[in-house]
Amino acid sequence: MKHLLDSVNRNTPDELPVTVEILPAAWIKHREKLHDVLKPYEDVVGAVSPGAAIIVPPRYVEGEYTDEWGCVWKNIQRGHDGICVHHPFEMGDHGCARLNTPETMKPFYHGFMYQRLIHLMGFNLFMEAIGGAYNLGMIQMVIDSVLDYNLRRIESGLYCRRGGICYFGDDLGTQKGLAISPQTWRNYLKPCYMKIFEPLKRAGRTIFFHSDGLYTDIIQDLQDCGVDILNVQGGIQDLNALRHYQRDYGLTIDYGVNRQTLPTISIEKLNEEMYWAFSMLYQKEGGLWIRAEIAEDVPLDTIRELLEILRDLKKIHKGKIC
Repeated sequence: MKHLLDSVNRNTPDELPVTVEILPAAWIKHREKLHDVLKPYEDVVGAVSPGAAIIVPPRYVEGEYTDEWGCVWKNIQRGHDGICVHHPFEMGDHGCARLNTPETMKPFYHGFMYQRLIHLMGFNLFMEAIGGAYNLGMIQMVIDSVLDYNLRRIESGLYCRRGGICYFGDDLGTQKGLAISPQTWRNYLKPCYMKIFEPLKRAGRTIFFHSDGLYTDIIQDLQDCGVDILNVQGGIQDLNALRHYQRDYGLTIDYGVNRQTLPTISIEKLNEEMYWAFSMLYQKEGGLWIRAEIAEDVPLDTIRELLEILRDLKKIHKGKIC
């Protein structure tokens, strides 16, 4: 944990922060073969324990699952996250909104604010509402309900924290940018993030935030909200922009290996992309983490090569390779 915070604080960490996440579906498919690939790289991935990893949360189980808000999730393959197929928000005959806020609080998980609004309303209705097609009081009512629920969870300590770092995730971007305008995000959602993170920042916590997609237009806004570490999806980012925020504004970048190309990428191309991103974002004093997520469609040989690269980058940080 110390090397993570040292990197955030630019205190020259003893090692380069590297995280390898193995999705349940990968363990389910490969089992012992995957274990055999990972075992020699425990210096990179940590202790390998496939049995525990195959225990999956409710949304990762085949079938349907109803969450605390009444959203219904459908899953056709164990080990993967499901998709929301029923949105409980209802419009009355005269535009009146009805929404039941959960009485029971559950811990934060991925999609706590922006995505929760989409899950409650459905993508089309949410976009129409936030774009002004209905009485703006309606969308504000739903936003306030979700925000209040999140603030009560913060007060109850129902968020993921390791040491002084608090982890949050909400996919804000598409492949090309935000689905709503940056100004609309600032009007409706930025105040929510600020209120959620404010008590944690006041307590001296460090905020880690994950989002898939491209959202360069609001990186500065996320920092305004208190984000210290930004986990980004590799392959679609402007590395020059990330470097700018990292070096000029003190943001720590948790660079995610491109999951979209990892199943089919050549070994040569993987090396090229990884070392290029590293050369753009690495500073000896800190400010860079690297994260790799392994799904079941990534070939075992590619996993092995990726782990070799990550081990090599950790050696470079230690000054063992010129």
